[in-house]
Amino acid sequence: MVYEDACFHAHQDYGVPIPGFIVISSKRHLRSMSDFNEEEQKNFGIILCKVRTAMEKALDIKTVYTAQKERDKDPFHFWILPRYPWISEMFGNSTASISNSLDYAKDKLKTEENLKAVVASTDKLYKYLN
Repeated sequence: MVYEDACFHAHQDYGVPIPGFIVISSKRHLRSMSDFNEEEQKNFGIILCKVRTAMEKALDIKTVYTAQKERDKDPFHFWILPRYPWISEMFGNSTASISNSLDYAKDKLKTEENLKAVVASTDKLYKYLN
């Protein structure tokens, strides 16, 4: 976890070991942004801006992909994926590159060295945000 408020928590997804890949999840079981109450609407904008700013300031991440997949059974998750050069080089810049890079990371990036980089980036974001 790098940050939380009354409605959301933001965390590194260690199942997808890409340094700085942050997921914002709702504390209430929601399917979509359209289910947000007024407090959640306000807080989501604030946490999204705080986390994105921290990614840029603490990790020097200049550009990101963002995505939210709506499923009936899964709670609300909003992905903030750094656009590292290797993602564009391997998968291009289309929206398909998001799922392709996530799948690649799950299969190929679970190395000791990369997991250390993920932990280090998480620590930097936590310190910046708290």
